[in-house]
Amino acid sequence: MKRLKLSNNVDLIECNSIKGVEFDWYCCDRNGNVGCFSSGGFGTIPASLKGVSEELLDEADSCLEALSPKSEILKSVDLDLYPCIGEWLSLTKLGFYAFDWSIEANTYDLLAVPSIPIKYINLPNPIRVLCDAVGARFECSFDDNPF
Repeated sequence: MKRLKLSNNVDLIECNSIKGVEFDWYCCDRNGNVGCFSSGGFGTIPASLKGVSEELLDEADSCLEALSPKSEILKSVDLDLYPCIGEWLSLTKLGFYAFDWSIEANTYDLLAVPSIPIKYINLPNPIRVLCDAVGARFECSFDDNPF
């Protein structure tokens, strides 16, 4: 799997204040599709998200709970090899490309692809604000990442 590259030289940092704590962040690809990136408590995050408020993160989580599934899972990793994939599959059914941090590979791995991707323009405001806070989009299309 290739490493995803953010445009505009966005710094991805290790953030000691969230080390060991799951931290989800959102970013768009060049087509406006949205990916949810789960740090697994050890993954790098965009430096611009280091100071994001707990209130905004809570609002984003509440928005996710209010969304209705509109997508099927087009592709996913082998479920036998990744038995705890339920949360990521739920995100994919909402239209998000689901990524998780791989400690072994030191990168984010694409776990699941939606049949109907959610677009940036259709995001609830708190999640759109988190996308904007990253300050860039990925130069690739998430569909370019093979399993």
